[in-house]
Amino acid sequence: MRVAFAVLGAFGEECGLLLRASRALGEMLASAPASLLGSPFAAHLDPRDRDRIVVELARLTSGAERSWEGEGRLRAADGGVVRVRLEAGVLPGAGGAAATIAVRLVELAAAFGDAAADRAEPGARSAGARPARACE
Repeated sequence: MRVAFAVLGAFGEECGLLLRASRALGEMLASAPASLLGSPFAAHLDPRDRDRIVVELARLTSGAERSWEGEGRLRAADGGVVRVRLEAGVLPGAGGAAATIAVRLVELAAAFGDAAADRAEPGARSAGARPARACE
């Protein structure tokens, strides 16, 4: 079981972008952690979970909630899928407004679901599509 960490921007141009990525997150996404920096976090979510997770993260950036927990799937650069438990919370900046969002991702056991159902779907990571951001 791997445990990964990420820090996301919570406002302005950085909103929803990966500002920090742990080595474990890089392993889960089959990418070097440095190459993930500045990319939209939503781009690394499986399309089947993306909208739901972005809505929950938006609740954090809006101030409606201070933390959120849920399950989802990451879509790795090699097309693989990693099931994770996500735990996200606001890290306040000046004046208590959301500055960044810390995300802890815990890999779930492979036996959690049917591996065949998690195979990459054609076009699941469309290079031309801009994923939704938690601040929009």
